[in-house]
Amino acid sequence: MSNKAANTAVKLLTATTGVAGASGLYLLYDYKTCHPMRKIKYEPREGLVRLHNSCVNQLPYSVYTKMSLRDLESFNGKNGNGTYFSAAGKIYDVSTSDMFASAYSRWAGRDATVALAKMSLKPEDISRTDIWKSLDESDQKSLVSWLSYFDEKYYIRGRLKEYYEEDNNGSGNQQ
Repeated sequence: MSNKAANTAVKLLTATTGVAGASGLYLLYDYKTCHPMRKIKYEPREGLVRLHNSCVNQLPYSVYTKMSLRDLESFNGKNGNGTYFSAAGKIYDVSTSDMFASAYSRWAGRDATVALAKMSLKPEDISRTDIWKSLDESDQKSLVSWLSYFDEKYYIRGRLKEYYEEDNNGSGNQQ
């Protein structure tokens, strides 16, 4: 959407009141401020995902649906189950993604925290829990960028128990 088109849309939406106007303004805001990777092929429905996850991310850990790594394995897109994966403790529903049905299918039903942080497709970096909390600064930045993108694109369906409830000291990470 060009700036001229965006300005025209704002003028039209300003004249409109109610839910339709508010929805249109939110979608315009979403487009202008979304993750750069989403702009490549912008889909308005992802704006609703972003709004949903913005609210969900504010909830305390205790209210989330919690899954273990073992529970997550059943959400591999087979046997009628959806396709979920986790990253940094968040469980994303990627059932609608063609990429997760093909190129990233190895992450289906698994944890991709280390693989995303290290930009790795190596099988040994999938569901790797030994260095979740000790990634170096560069890996952390990479992971944060991926999480920002996923938060805007895929619904968060829960939290991964092991990421929040277990660490080296047994004290947990209640983010």
